Amino acid sequence: MSWFTDLFVRSYTLPQSCLGCAARQAHIEDLQALLKSERESYASLLAIVVPTSRSVVQESAPESEMKPLRQNLSMAQRRRQAEERERASHPNATAEYWSKVREEYETAGKLPTVEVNG
Repeated sequence: MSWFTDLFVRSYTLPQSCLGCAARQAHIEDLQALLKSERESYASLLAIVVPTSRSVVQESAPESEMKPLRQNLSMAQRRRQAEERERASHPNATAEYWSKVREEYETAGKLPTVEVNG
């Protein structure tokens, strides 16, 4: 049976781990320690901030008097509202745009003066 276990034993041994492997392992351990310290500092920050914000909200106004700062709308609804505001403020926007383009082309001399019939 010992011959079977000998099949899975390494025939070589490294006297020390290579420098690249040791540096990689040290880097991984540093990153893990950094994540752990960030989690701990974030938890302590939350412990400081959350209770104070709750007391401020309760002191400022009861929930029945609180109103949202804005409506919760999707991007499509906001875009439609903006388009409607633009239509109301500039009802002839298309005609104004094309008249402006025509004036620019006329001043640049790019409009054809003679019509070509095919």
